[in-house]
Amino acid sequence: MRRFLLGTVIFCGLALLIIGCGKSSETTNAPEERPVRDVTVTPAPAVEPGQAVATTVSEETPTAEAEAVPPPISETAAPVPVPAVVSDAPAETVAVLPSDQGSNTVADVIEMKNTAAFPTHLRGIVMFGHKKHIALPPDGCGLACGECHHDKDGRPLDLKAGDFVQGCMTCHEKPDKPKKPAGISPEQWRTMELEYYYGAIHGNCIDCHKAGGAGPVKCNECHPAEKR
Repeated sequence: MRRFLLGTVIFCGLALLIIGCGKSSETTNAPEERPVRDVTVTPAPAVEPGQAVATTVSEETPTAEAEAVPPPISETAAPVPVPAVVSDAPAETVAVLPSDQGSNTVADVIEMKNTAAFPTHLRGIVMFGHKKHIALPPDGCGLACGECHHDKDGRPLDLKAGDFVQGCMTCHEKPDKPKKPAGISPEQWRTMELEYYYGAIHGNCIDCHKAGGAGPVKCNECHPAEKR
């Protein structure tokens, strides 16, 4: 019996010893507890109903709305090239002299020197007194504009001072002096003459002088002798 009790005591002692060693190990490996610091929390000021709350945003930290806004677009746009306007209409050139080339500025005395019709003039240049022909008598002949200026069908033009008139070569465009073919009738010859500037200008002047019974009808009466 003693042996049994002694064995029991020894067994209990060993058991207590083992249990005590296990608690010491758990205690040793447990993490060290750190002291908790005191943190002072300042409560936000109370906001009364209807009172606006001021919000301060740091300039260094852009907000989400600021990042979403695209950069401003420059109002200065590149100049748009404007295509140039090109006209097919020929430029109208108004010449002062000679007026038989087309002019709305008529001199009192016109030098009838048409180099397009006559590259070389064999006679002296006619000095046509325009003012003398249109002035009323007794200072002039009192001719109307349409008595000399006509349309393509020979009808007188209703003109007034300052109106533009085309030159004779606009319609009577052949240069130099025409040559009469053999066997041609007077009517055919007259039609042929009017194709030339020479025939139109001489017929206009000489026929008028003959019809009115006044004015030169011969070459040397209009063309002055050249000074030698």
